[in-house]
This record gives sequence, structure tokens and C-alpha cells, in this order.
Amino acid sequence: MRWRVASRSRSTSFRCWSSRDRPTGLTHSDLGIPEGFLFMFCYDALSVLGRKNPGAVIDAFQRAFPTEGEALLLLKSINGEQRGADLERLRGSVAGRRDVQILDEYWPYQHVAALMQLCGCYVSLHRSEGFGLTLAPAMAQGRPVIGTSYSGNLAFMERQEQPARAVRTRERWSGQRPVLPRGPMGRARCPRCGRSLASRS
Repeated sequence: MRWRVASRSRSTSFRCWSSRDRPTGLTHSDLGIPEGFLFMFCYDALSVLGRKNPGAVIDAFQRAFPTEGEALLLLKSINGEQRGADLERLRGSVAGRRDVQILDEYWPYQHVAALMQLCGCYVSLHRSEGFGLTLAPAMAQGRPVIGTSYSGNLAFMERQEQPARAVRTRERWSGQRPVLPRGPMGRARCPRCGRSLASRS
């Protein structure tokens, strides 16, 4: 099927091993999150924080929306209590911002699926991904996705694809530990992508 589509279209096709969940029927209030355009990122704190890079998501959101009231950002994590110092640093970076929430707790699968269905855009500014096990389900749900133009997610994300958009980065690694760049990756493009998506809601 893939080659038949490719032979009749100038668009690039990708295989994406992901399934689309049925609508859960859960609402923002059921999940305890505010109404509004929601940017979202999920990660496991036991992964290398520099690899998952949630701080870059926060930085991009704050640059795109310097004042509250235009959009919301939710970072949904697990196992943060085992990386307490990292979690507190993230929370400290959003102190005073009521439009940014960091929820570190296990949720039933149905609630996580509902969150993915309710979000306006999924963002992953990772420095490395084996496949992209959160980006692929977000795309399967029809959510716009902003992701780094590097690593396993490029198996199903094109650099200029819409609604998915891959943001270029220049990341270097030394062994298992990231060599941090001088500035946040995608510093200029990520906020522009986010504002563009939120303005269309």
C-alpha cells in the first residue's frame, strides 16, 4: 500500500507503528487541568534528563508566551520522586507561572490517553529518542507535534511536515552523557511554531 501511495503522490509517506485510542469521553475537569489550548510533554524522570530535555520545552513555551492567558503547558512525568533535585529545579523554573503545570504521578492508561486527545499540541525537544513512543501516539490521535529533527522519530516525522514539525538541532554526545549546547535548541523556531499552532485554535 505504501508504494502505491508514493507512486501516485509527491508527498512522503512513513510507516508509524502506533494505534489510535478510542475517545475516552473524559474532559479537562475530569483530569483536573484547566480549559484552553494545551501544549503537552510526557517523560520518565529515570531517563537521562538531558536526553528528554523538559527544560527546553519550558524555555520555548515561556519565550513564545511571555505573559499568561494565551496557552497552557503541562509536563506529565513519572518517577520524579527518585530524581528529586531535578524535579525541584524544573518546578523552580516555572515559579509564578500559573499557565505551566508539572504533574509527577502515575495515571491510569485511560487518563493518559484522554490527555493526549485533549492536548492541542505535543512537544518533544529531546536530544535522543529510540523511536518516539510518545510522539507517534500523538500523531496517531491527529495531534500537531513539534519534535527535534534528530534520532528515531525521523522514521515517521519529516523535517518540514505539517502538522508534525521537526526542529533542527546541533546536539553532540559524549558517551552516555549529553554535551550541552551553548543555547536552548530550537531557540528561535520552537516558540514561533508554538504560537502559530495556538493562534489557529
